Amino acid sequence: MSMVSATNLSFSFQDGIALIGLIAGIIVSVLGVLEYRASVKLQRAEWLHKLYREFYAEPQLKDIRALLDSEDGKKRISLILEKSEKSLSEEESKTSESLNDYLNFFEFMMYLKKIKAITDADISDIFQYYLGLLATSKSVMHYLQLEGYELLNEYLEKEEGKKRQ
Repeated sequence: MSMVSATNLSFSFQDGIALIGLIAGIIVSVLGVLEYRASVKLQRAEWLHKLYREFYAEPQLKDIRALLDSEDGKKRISLILEKSEKSLSEEESKTSESLNDYLNFFEFMMYLKKIKAITDADISDIFQYYLGLLATSKSVMHYLQLEGYELLNEYLEKEEGKKRQ
């Protein structure tokens, strides 16, 4: 039976300082990661707050939301999208402009998702109903393809694909 001698287990003062430094380094690293995560969450919350405020307060976006939320409004938007820009009345032209602002809002949101500033869950929790209204409109989906709203079109097609499965 062998016994471990006390001299084999002894630490020097320098070993103790090195161990304390290592533990302190680990603690500082963990705290840094936690602080970074909190900062990212805060930044994401700030983006969502700005998007929410703009979406629900901006008059042009309100008007389009109201149109998309009614059958008559959807038909009106479809008719506007089918016409050439030159043949639009002044009122139709304003609606078309507002619709493009609305679509640009969501395209920007998809860009924020792409750079991971916001998540799919953030989008669906706050805006899914209105995105769903866009996705169910054939004329809007066709318009997205024609006018280069690639990120929004891709997102809506993906979401509609999930619903069909």
